[in-house]
Amino acid sequence: MYNPIYFTLSFTFMTDVPFTTAVTVAILFLYTAIRTGKFSSFSFGWAATLFAVLCRQNGLAIPGGFACAQVLRYRTSLFGLLFNAETYNLIKIVSP
Repeated sequence: MYNPIYFTLSFTFMTDVPFTTAVTVAILFLYTAIRTGKFSSFSFGWAATLFAVLCRQNGLAIPGGFACAQVLRYRTSLFGLLFNAETYNLIKIVSP
C-alpha cells in the first residue's frame, strides 16, 4: 500500500521507514528460520535485527521475542537457551 506521507518520510533523516523495514525483514527471516531451520534465514534475520537495533533501541525486542519463541518451541529452559552456541555468538557480536 502506498502512503504519500510515509513515502515522503523515507527521504528525511527520521528513522521510521528504515526501522520498520528492518523489523519486517527480520521477523520474516526469523520466522522462516524457526519454521524451516535454515541457517541462511537465521543469519539474514539476525543481520536485519542488528540493523534494526542500530536504527533504534526498540529493535532489542526482536531478540527477546525470538528467545521466547525458541523456549516455547523446544521447551527448553531459559538457562539452556542462554548457553546455546548461537545465542552466545550473537551476544559476543552485539555487546561491545
